Amino acid sequence: MPAPGVCARRLTSGLVDPNDLEQHILWRLTKTENLPLTFRIEYDEASAALAKRVTDTAKAVVPRVGLTDLVGVAGSLVEPVPESAFLGKWQALRQGVIQSIDIQPGEVFQVIVGEGLPFLQAGASVAGTWVWTVNEIVLDLNDPLQGKKDYPPYRYRIAVSAEGNLVVERGEIYPQGSFMHTRPPQMIFKKVQ
Repeated sequence: MPAPGVCARRLTSGLVDPNDLEQHILWRLTKTENLPLTFRIEYDEASAALAKRVTDTAKAVVPRVGLTDLVGVAGSLVEPVPESAFLGKWQALRQGVIQSIDIQPGEVFQVIVGEGLPFLQAGASVAGTWVWTVNEIVLDLNDPLQGKKDYPPYRYRIAVSAEGNLVVERGEIYPQGSFMHTRPPQMIFKKVQ
């Protein structure tokens, strides 16, 4: 339970280049609205060595910047969501920027887009790639407008809900690895195949 007056929220990160790890940690700490915080490094058995490196780096950086009283570091071994939980064909439960997703082995997927993507008409089929993490996958639509002026490079984070549905959030992965949510709100998908 957070202390009175402390806002409890979950800061999340996308993929962080291990070579930029210290920079990412420092970036998190320089945003005063993030403090106080605890770096919670979730990992599975296969990534235990990398998680130790991340934990050790965070533990070394925090005292160096004088924030020991405001920043904690904790590692947590978690049971990974199997990659197979995401595979298959999924249909949106309501209208959204994505109508259906076919997540295939080999880190590829196909989507049928809905309304609201400026680079594609509703009903268009788009292929892309995905990356699996311990408890979610991140989709990249290979957006042709990506990197153009005033158009962010959107990515889609996907988790499996307790009910077995896909929960999809659109956002941007900042250079420091932070995933910032954007509109529309969460999209929910039900498995159809």
